[in-house]
Amino acid sequence: MATLFLTCGLPGSGKTTLAKRIEHDRPALRLTADEWLFELFGPDPEPPEVMRGAPSARRTAVEALQWEIAAAALRLGVDVVVDWGVWSRRERDDYRARAKALGARTVVCFLDVARDEQWRRVSERNANLPPGAFRIEEQYLDLWASWFDRPTHEELRDDDDVHIEDYSGAYPRMFEREAAAIRALLGEPSITIEHHGSTAVPGLPAKPVIDLMVAVADLDEAERYARVLAGAGYEPVDAIYRDLMPDRIIAIRREYGVRCCHVHLILRDGDEYRRNLAFRDYLRAHPDVAAEYASLKRRSAQQHRDDREAYRKSKSDFIERVTNHALAEIRSAS
Repeated sequence: MATLFLTCGLPGSGKTTLAKRIEHDRPALRLTADEWLFELFGPDPEPPEVMRGAPSARRTAVEALQWEIAAAALRLGVDVVVDWGVWSRRERDDYRARAKALGARTVVCFLDVARDEQWRRVSERNANLPPGAFRIEEQYLDLWASWFDRPTHEELRDDDDVHIEDYSGAYPRMFEREAAAIRALLGEPSITIEHHGSTAVPGLPAKPVIDLMVAVADLDEAERYARVLAGAGYEPVDAIYRDLMPDRIIAIRREYGVRCCHVHLILRDGDEYRRNLAFRDYLRAHPDVAAEYASLKRRSAQQHRDDREAYRKSKSDFIERVTNHALAEIRSAS
């Protein structure tokens, strides 16, 4: 599934810098309207949209052309970064709907920056303008901020849909990289970290999110580690999961607004730790059962694309049955 990235923020927030990083790292097609406007029309001494709060005819035409290119790329399964700022909720919702109609998902990359830092960055830009280019005066920052619809937490969470991809041979390397980073953050080079979930089973389709189990002695240790991870930018999961899974604390890491790993700080002597490993190992050893699970996952993802919890519940009976069988085999062999 292709991803449409929308850079969202005011001037000086770092939108184009982020767009270039996504372009390089994903990789993705980057469409930055300001660059096209400069190349096509040269520097604009005073864009009329600055004063009236509406896009100029030139910008409207460029963005329309860029969207045609973006849509064609998304249809082909190519990730796209649209670097326009998307100041209004209505505009963001419009492009979400367009992307969904093309079979793509949308990630809004909201860049929030303190007012003083914003003006510092804009001042640097002003000091290096080409001849004739529009100079941003400080009073414009407050005017633009009054027009800007800041994305809410709920809006950004709307982008956390469920989608399944074919297995990638990069998953083991991604796990090793994440595990090494977590050990370094925690200052625990020998702590046990296991790769679990569907990305840990070769050939199994999965959400492209690496699940890691970090073995902890007790929940106090889990809380301490969770604080360290939070300081490094990891996010807590919805509070519902703390009630559903009292043996662990889960943290999320994102890259460019996209979930890339779940860290389960889980009791190493708990039943669920053993059950997760038993399920993983059984699927690795029984490709026929893994294939059955793959079919279930694809059906469930189609039915519950917009509801992660419903997707999780739809698999629970299968996981319970296979895990119990795996544990029975382990007991009979010991």
